Amino acid sequence: MQHLPAAEGPVQHEIMPTRSHVADGVPVTYNSIPPTSGDHWAQWSRCGFFPLRIPDERLVHNLEHGNIVVSFNLKTSQEVGRLREALEDIGLSAGWGVSRSYDRIPPGTVALTAWGFSDTMPGIIPERIRSFFETFAGEQGPERIPCSDSGVVPPGMGRAS
Repeated sequence: MQHLPAAEGPVQHEIMPTRSHVADGVPVTYNSIPPTSGDHWAQWSRCGFFPLRIPDERLVHNLEHGNIVVSFNLKTSQEVGRLREALEDIGLSAGWGVSRSYDRIPPGTVALTAWGFSDTMPGIIPERIRSFFETFAGEQGPERIPCSDSGVVPPGMGRAS
């Protein structure tokens, strides 16, 4: 398993051979960190900006639905605030985006994932984030279901903040 590489834009990844539902709580091994496809839990996440970790297995289901997952390992609350503001400026984020803190990527990194694609960057680059949403939100994945339509609020997180 490898970390997604820092790049100058989107990178295409090999789609894993299965996309089956596994029981909630069962860990899945993926071919990248963060994952861009594969088996996943039956419940997906509601859209929103969540300051805590959401398991990969839940969010891969979001990716299957054409959602964008924004994973971040930012150093300060100011950086987290800047990322949140950048996402609030992207209309597609409200219906197609789930953001979560993620300590499995290097500190200071933001990783955007769609089904089979990623863009990993040092820090917050609003133009690249917007471009990723405009290119991939609702366009990738074998199913096209906005995360605003259903899904669960991640356990222990209450409402998206």
